[in-house]
Amino acid sequence: MRKFLLILLALVVLSGVAFAAGKPTIVMVVKLEGVAWFDNMRLGIQAFAKDYPDVDAYQTGADTADPAAQVKIIEDLIAKGVNAILAVPNDPSSLVPAFKRANAAKIFTLTHEASVQQQVSYDIEAFDNLAYGKHMMDVMAKWMGDKGMWQPFVGHLT
Repeated sequence: MRKFLLILLALVVLSGVAFAAGKPTIVMVVKLEGVAWFDNMRLGIQAFAKDYPDVDAYQTGADTADPAAQVKIIEDLIAKGVNAILAVPNDPSSLVPAFKRANAAKIFTLTHEASVQQQVSYDIEAFDNLAYGKHMMDVMAKWMGDKGMWQPFVGHLT
């Protein structure tokens, strides 16, 4: 996560975005609060914020995985005029209009776990999906004694 945020910070600075109103603000919008995966992500963002006190970096998310709740959070961040919005989308297509408004307002939009996201400044994936998927299948097969069936599910159906 720290590498991800460093890349984002470099992109924001290199883009020539002016930060006349104070320090730049980077916000991670997760799919759902209270999930261990995103709790760990928050630790990385907090470490980044501590290491870079000239940047206001924090994480937020809704208490429900409803895409509309995530869009509302992003719309509020656009109204606040943050410099960058990072998101792990519940439903990539639902974010397109909000990201379009954010981009028009010169707010960087970045996604993770959304390689199909449209209207986004950048999508950065943390790992090789094929290699990670193979690893998951190998582990599950071992745990299941090479017998049975299982179905993975990740956040959004699209």
